[in-house]
Formats: sequence, structure tokens, C-alpha cells
Amino acid sequence: MGATTDWVITHDATQGDMAYAMECLRCGDIQRVPVPIQMPLWLAMAEAFTKLHSKCQARERKSQ
Repeated sequence: MGATTDWVITHDATQGDMAYAMECLRCGDIQRVPVPIQMPLWLAMAEAFTKLHSKCQARERKSQ
């Protein structure tokens, strides 16, 4: 089993232009996905996005 990357999320189909998009909650990067899309292609995109963001560090929050 691989390392946990719970800061990389996938949006559900109810999110309009964010449907099936992937997001890194640490750096804020978003990968939108054109739909319809074949599942093997989406899975390859998701695996690549997760690997790319597996080492992201949490950003410091600026105090207001």
C-alpha cells in the first residue's frame, strides 16, 4: 500500500466546471478534467496528479 495523500482530493460530478477535477489542498493547484472522459484516461491523470503533489508541503496561513 502506498503513502497516504489525503490532501489530494477529487471533486464530485455536482461541482459544475469542477466536476471530476483534482485539487491539492496544500499548494492549491487544480487539474480540471474535460467531460465526458474515458475512465482509464481519467485514472491516469489522477495518478499523475497525485504523484506530482505527493510531496507538497502545507502552506503557512497568513494572519489577518
